[in-house]
Amino acid sequence: QAICDRVAILRGGVLQAVQRVDDLTHADFRHVTLRFREPVAASVLANVPGVSAVSSEGNAIMLQLAGDFDPLLRAISDHYVADIDVQDPSLEEVFLKFYSADGSAPELANSRAGGKLS
Repeated sequence: QAICDRVAILRGGVLQAVQRVDDLTHADFRHVTLRFREPVAASVLANVPGVSAVSSEGNAIMLQLAGDFDPLLRAISDHYVADIDVQDPSLEEVFLKFYSADGSAPELANSRAGGKLS
């Protein structure tokens, strides 16, 4: 990941994506850590669209977010947010999404629809 400009992902002998590393790692989901002034129940995020893999530790809630931040921010608007940390997935995590457990390749917005290959 540190030395690549572009990456090609093959699955079953079929080219799934050829994209710049930055575009590929920004395309699917992000890791988000929310730190609150006081502990907040992770159940606050139970029905938020795009939120998954929710866990909590002390005053922090860690999650994966696919899509927009707005539904997440609305869900936590009643709580004092001390800090938000957002990290893009690693190239390995994106690769593993292509090889999901159910055998289907997940969609990435530009990878199959003639995405930009700069």
